[in-house]
Amino acid sequence: MCIRDRVKKVATDILKLATIRQQPGYESARCEIYFVDDTARDSIRGWMKEAAAEFGVTLRLVPDFPDDLRKRLVRAQEKQAIGSTKRKKK
Repeated sequence: MCIRDRVKKVATDILKLATIRQQPGYESARCEIYFVDDTARDSIRGWMKEAAAEFGVTLRLVPDFPDDLRKRLVRAQEKQAIGSTKRKKK
């Protein structure tokens, strides 16, 4: 998954979580998005980071995430992106 797609996904997730917090009974819901590396977390900046803060969505880093598991996660995301690209071309 390219950086642009990841940023778009996080933007969508921020809006979804913000919408959840607007629902009756969920106003105090803890809304958090977790990242496995600081590069990914730090790619969320500018208006999107401000929107997350405004809507009460916390961007967190998973501490000590195992490197081998992170690599497997990246490979899975890459496969998912390839599959998504193939579906779009049909």
